[in-house]
Amino acid sequence: RGNVIGHKICETVIHVDRRMSYTVVNQILMHEEKALTQEYIDLVPMFFLMHELSLLLRKNRRKRGAIDFDFPESKVILDENGKPVAIYPYEHNAATELIEDFMLLANETVAEEYYSRGIPFVYRTHENPDPEKIEAAFSIIRAGGVKVKKEKEVEVKEEKATTTDFSKMTVSALRELAKEKDIKGYSTMKKAELIDALK
Repeated sequence: RGNVIGHKICETVIHVDRRMSYTVVNQILMHEEKALTQEYIDLVPMFFLMHELSLLLRKNRRKRGAIDFDFPESKVILDENGKPVAIYPYEHNAATELIEDFMLLANETVAEEYYSRGIPFVYRTHENPDPEKIEAAFSIIRAGGVKVKKEKEVEVKEEKATTTDFSKMTVSALRELAKEKDIKGYSTMKKAELIDALK
């Protein structure tokens, strides 16, 4: 249960049928507002089905060893000039977790698809962590009675993508790559033009 049995990756447009908020959806899921449940009665069964699936996805991730980084977050309110005027704690509830779980599953599904087909993909990279900070973190962890050891440093070699690799990518992925490389006019280029520009 909770496993993807089929998927399709394509460029789509979202049609918003009803505009809702996390607060409203959470109140429905927590049975806090009967009036809201009646207002959105046609969507309520789907919300509870989604909530059930969300809990199942989370349970499966924990079984796989995923860490739940449930740190407090803040929401910054800006004025018309973009200057912060207030900071509020960001509320985590059943509705926000539901969306997070579905987004994670979507990301995993796309990553598995491209990896299994050997297609180059644009992804976020991070700098190597500072060795001193890593050692300081390990000291704290060891003080708590947990045994940890550093992995051997591995040299990562970057391989240049070939024209064949680029041809497997979607136009939107090529445009993202061109954007990263600061290629002018990428947003209006066709696939062949993008491939030539990225060579």
